[in-house]
Amino acid sequence: MDCDDLSGIPNNENVSDKERDTAHQAFCDYEAGRYKESLKRLETLNGDDKSVQFNSSIVQFSIDGDVDRLLENLTSDDELDLAQQVCVDFNRALLLAKYKGNFKEAIKILEKRVSLITDPMGIVDERTTIRLCHLLAVIYVERKKDPSKALALLQFLGDKFDNPPHRLQQLKALCYLQMRSTKAAKKELKSINGEPLLRSYLELQRSNCKKTLKTFASCSKENPYYTNNEAVINFCMGKKNTAVHLLSKQINNLPPETVYNYGLMNLFTGNLKNAFEAFKKCLLYFKKNPRLWLRIAECKLEELSRNKIEDFDIVKRKQDMILGYADDGLHRKMIFQGCNDKIIDKEKLLFIRKCLLHSLTLIQSDTERDFYPSNYPSEVELKRLTISILLELSYVNLCLHNFSYAHKYAVEALDLSPESNQKCLAHLYAGEALVWLDSITEAITHFSESTSNPPEEGTVYKAVLCYNLAVAYTLRGEFSKASETLRLLRNIQPQSNKQVLPIQFIVLAIYIQLAQGYVDSAKSIIKQHLTQYR
Repeated sequence: MDCDDLSGIPNNENVSDKERDTAHQAFCDYEAGRYKESLKRLETLNGDDKSVQFNSSIVQFSIDGDVDRLLENLTSDDELDLAQQVCVDFNRALLLAKYKGNFKEAIKILEKRVSLITDPMGIVDERTTIRLCHLLAVIYVERKKDPSKALALLQFLGDKFDNPPHRLQQLKALCYLQMRSTKAAKKELKSINGEPLLRSYLELQRSNCKKTLKTFASCSKENPYYTNNEAVINFCMGKKNTAVHLLSKQINNLPPETVYNYGLMNLFTGNLKNAFEAFKKCLLYFKKNPRLWLRIAECKLEELSRNKIEDFDIVKRKQDMILGYADDGLHRKMIFQGCNDKIIDKEKLLFIRKCLLHSLTLIQSDTERDFYPSNYPSEVELKRLTISILLELSYVNLCLHNFSYAHKYAVEALDLSPESNQKCLAHLYAGEALVWLDSITEAITHFSESTSNPPEEGTVYKAVLCYNLAVAYTLRGEFSKASETLRLLRNIQPQSNKQVLPIQFIVLAIYIQLAQGYVDSAKSIIKQHLTQYR
């Protein structure tokens, strides 16, 4: 972690000039890396003085590196004044973040101190104030906490300098990139030299892939994330297999942040097993990231959905529609496959639901969630992410026949005012749940195309919507409306001419004709769609 060194504790005011001089010499030795000489000087001072004790502990840590002992010694004390206590808290936060990885506690300590510094120069010295704010800003940026908070701190620090240090401008540029504010990031990078990695990140966000590669070529290969960045650039350029291959060669030696990206790349390219294994490894490091739990659930959901896609392959599924025959000759009857109420892949669905519930709990908790290594989401992204989790929970509960919960999650998603595809799915799942709950009238309202507002390109969705609406009308005994809805379904055909009608469409059409007494029409449908059974 790139942050400041430990800070010495200021001396008490009621010390002699000789002691003050000795303390200053000890500080100079410490700054110069002469730790043993510094410790010897401190040992000549008053051993009962808390500031001397704390400074001795800091110097001793620089010699032996015992983090636990130093943390044990750096505790609050009533004998310390405010400026001294601020330095103690700064050191504790730095140790927790840099050596213990306890960023949550470090942020808690620093935020408490920063919130008290309403007039920094009137409470503690400028140097301590700057180091305190700088450390908190670094943690915000590197751990991808709320970049707007980091930016506010960096703006405050920038006002303290006529010529802001390179590091502050670098952090500001990174904040803007995390906020996807490319114009502001470009403006910030213009005022500093170098930084090829940040510049390549900027060009990548602007979709200038060639310029990204050119800029990235000057980055140091010694950086532990070099391979990760190279793979990300290739993935964004459409070279997805190349990106996955780059990371797979070093999968056992990759940092956890890169393993997370490796999992994403495999998920998006359909390598679900590799994606799942990668995300499982990441749980050791990022278990409070709601996105990670969502991705694990999506790996298993994608496996299940591949089987569902076959329902839209009428040519293939026609072979499975007829169970057998009864009687012979003129009295021969066809026996259709019955409805299978058995829950398929129940254990897998229960696992998916558990992951999604964990994700939902985290995303609804401001204190527990941590999006690292993902970028901190904007308010719009956070809403979309929450809706995605709710929709997947609704779908899984439909599959598990928990229809009341399926309806509950779909309605919660609708309450968040989803847009486009998410709105369509929310209405679809709510309607399906209501059909099973025997609330047909309310279900029809959800299935109404004007209510769910499907996108123009959503051909499959429109097909499922029409089918469900026809089922709802059928259950209510309105066979003429159901028949008319199915006729609309026949007109839904994508430009690719790929069949998108669900296989259940044929069985429902036959049932509706028979229910109305139109036996010849039912036979006609069988002859048209099931030619092998003429």
